[in-house]
Amino acid sequence: KKCMYTNKTECETKEPGMCVWNTNKCVPAPCKQYISEKLCLADDSCGWSTAVAPGACNVKYCRKYCDIATSICNADECSKDPACMTDLATSICKKKECGMLREQCACHKEPDCFWLVGEKSCVDQKY
Repeated sequence: KKCMYTNKTECETKEPGMCVWNTNKCVPAPCKQYISEKLCLADDSCGWSTAVAPGACNVKYCRKYCDIATSICNADECSKDPACMTDLATSICKKKECGMLREQCACHKEPDCFWLVGEKSCVDQKY
């Protein structure tokens, strides 16, 4: 059985990337169980990476501010990371996207975002 280590150091070093220390126990790293891109992308917490060959399923960057077991996210920690923001509809920490910004000032602060005055919405500048 995987990830049966009793301390944090062993948990995180014996099987690098495969186990994580969570709530005082060693558990399998989320998303690593998916061996195909289709299965990986079906889980909202996971993203498919082609940075390595073969491709691998990993936890999305901003989900590191969320508890693995409960999916409860730390909104304060999430908001401190400039690449992340808490989705107000779901309370999940996600990669910052222009469409998630609801105020004109917040939209203008993001270099890749553009405020559509008539529609009162924030869009990606590539739009």
